[in-house]
Amino acid sequence: MKVLAPGCVSLRGVFRTGACALLLGFAIGAQAQTVQARSITAAPTATLPASTPAAPTAPSRLDEILARGTLRVCTTGNYKPYSFLRPDGQFEGTDIDAAQNLAQSMNVRAEFIKTSWSNLMNDFVAKCDIAVGGVSTSLERQKRTFFTQPYMVDGKTPIVRCADVYKYQTVAQIDQPGVRTIVLLTWAARMRSSRSSFSRIRN
Repeated sequence: MKVLAPGCVSLRGVFRTGACALLLGFAIGAQAQTVQARSITAAPTATLPASTPAAPTAPSRLDEILARGTLRVCTTGNYKPYSFLRPDGQFEGTDIDAAQNLAQSMNVRAEFIKTSWSNLMNDFVAKCDIAVGGVSTSLERQKRTFFTQPYMVDGKTPIVRCADVYKYQTVAQIDQPGVRTIVLLTWAARMRSSRSSFSRIRN
């Protein structure tokens, strides 16, 4: 895990390899932590007089999952091989299998909730316990959620016809007026939003 408040469930035994990660909702309602340079310390708690009864402890997210009998999993279903929504309405993929295995280890049922990349965080916070499907770590997402330790690191690379393998060796060679590229709609939008050097993307 990167940072988990006390009472959270560790998935370290499930995902050891290390940038995709799972979003965790387990930490909601847990004890606050203060993150300092090179250290993580629990936020100080006030000392109660002996005669004052302690406030009841809020149930953890794990307690809620076990009581509910379902692990609610947000996923987009459009990002193979991690998550894909089949025409029959069933999800499949490596992250889908991982979520099902996690639910099985807790003796609960995995309930998959369809979301979109643009609304992933809002749906996750409002509806889900975890989110899967090739979710990349970002600062904005970390402000609202906890991530597992990354269990896969990958990237994007252009592919060309064998006859053109030496013709296109750099981004500059590809990013030319006479070169036509084919990209997924999702990645076309991401590249535009990140001001990619590919200025002539065609969907």
